[in-house]
Amino acid sequence: IDDLKTRLTSITAKDEKKTSPIPHWRFIKPIYSHITLRGVIYSIIMGIVRAKSDASRLKRLEELLYYLRTNPENIVIAAKLDTIPLLLTLRRKLRYDLPSLQVINQLFALFGYVDPPKSRGIRILSIDGGGMRGIAVIKMLQYIEQLCGKKIYELFDLICGVSTGAIITCCLVPPHCMSLEEIYFLYRNMSLKVFKQNSIWGASRLVWSHAYYDTKLWEALLKDYVGETGLLQTNRNLKCPKVAIVSTIVNYSRAVPYIFRNYSSPYERCSEYHGNCAHSMFEAVRASAAAPTIFEEYKTGNILHQDGGLMVNNPTAIALHEARTLWPTEKFFCIVSCGTGKYEPMVMTDQLLNLSQTSSSWRTILDKILQSATDTEHIHTLMSDILSEQVYFRLNPHLSHEVSMDDTDEDRLKVLEEDTLMYIRRNEDLFKELGNALITKRSFVQKTIDEMKLHKNLLKFYLNQRFKDS
Repeated sequence: IDDLKTRLTSITAKDEKKTSPIPHWRFIKPIYSHITLRGVIYSIIMGIVRAKSDASRLKRLEELLYYLRTNPENIVIAAKLDTIPLLLTLRRKLRYDLPSLQVINQLFALFGYVDPPKSRGIRILSIDGGGMRGIAVIKMLQYIEQLCGKKIYELFDLICGVSTGAIITCCLVPPHCMSLEEIYFLYRNMSLKVFKQNSIWGASRLVWSHAYYDTKLWEALLKDYVGETGLLQTNRNLKCPKVAIVSTIVNYSRAVPYIFRNYSSPYERCSEYHGNCAHSMFEAVRASAAAPTIFEEYKTGNILHQDGGLMVNNPTAIALHEARTLWPTEKFFCIVSCGTGKYEPMVMTDQLLNLSQTSSSWRTILDKILQSATDTEHIHTLMSDILSEQVYFRLNPHLSHEVSMDDTDEDRLKVLEEDTLMYIRRNEDLFKELGNALITKRSFVQKTIDEMKLHKNLLKFYLNQRFKDS
């Protein structure tokens, strides 16, 4: 018996030794010197240059993409090793090799490199938040597509959306490329599934989870419709515009905007706004549309997100800043800012004089603060003062009835559509002017200058390679 006890004790000790916790130092990421990192990246680049076959070159390109995605802090080192001129050379050489072009396009997005706009300047689409009032935006974009004869994502260089605008944006761009008719029916189906519930059940859920509606159901629907494709992967479609989705960080010392991008800012010109391209489309939409009291907040890493409309319900100013970061020398040519409709009841002077309420309840005060924070017209006033009428187009229909963001009443939604169609008919000349600006091609002089700049970069790379070889 004593011998058996001794054996059992030794076996238990061995098992404990096997399951002992791994020391903390094993999880610490090793720190490499600048020279070592430069050598790693240089070896990958040389593998691309010296590849003997298309398959070998594609494998090395994918290796570089994976390395820079997992080690974004090394993008600056790679850029200083003339990686961008190398990729430009390869793109010209491999113009018929689609798999290689897709990887190269993703690498350009990681470096923050962009080609010159296809029009005479930068074309931007900005879409406000507003819940179910996003139907108004869908109807206006449908009319723009009819005028131009092209898909919306092919007409703009950068598309920026917040809240409901984020949903529309992610459905419009690759890989989904949904038609606006499909997005319209998606809205109607989602509203019936998410915004229809018992008020008592919603109130009880609001108490324990701070969300009136079923967030799990909302997330499941978003994953079905938007999917979990990485934002950076949207660049595999060579016609995909730059995409910026806005949310609000709420666990910082103060609330600040956060940008979900399908590109990185150029290393020599960083954006003023926090953001990243290492997110999925689902994460971007879920965070941007996390309206307080409607859905639960959303967490990515250590960052807690709520609806982007809390900070910038009209993201036009952010879109301009992001575009200026990417195209510092290009002029703004066509900026389209789509609102989700505004309801402005007429207030007479005698009504103001006869106001009898002398104090406000806490609920009234909070409602007014929320209305002020999500107001979109202040940004519109600022943009119209800064930009000319030939460049800046604000599309925001007047509504005859107030429509809330979670409204599912068929009659009110029908009136919303009718108000939008009436607005389009009354402003037909504005839409035609906008359409002409969007399809205007780049001038011959601009194309010549672009080609000269490209040849300058390619010549610089060629001379550097000759110098290294010698």
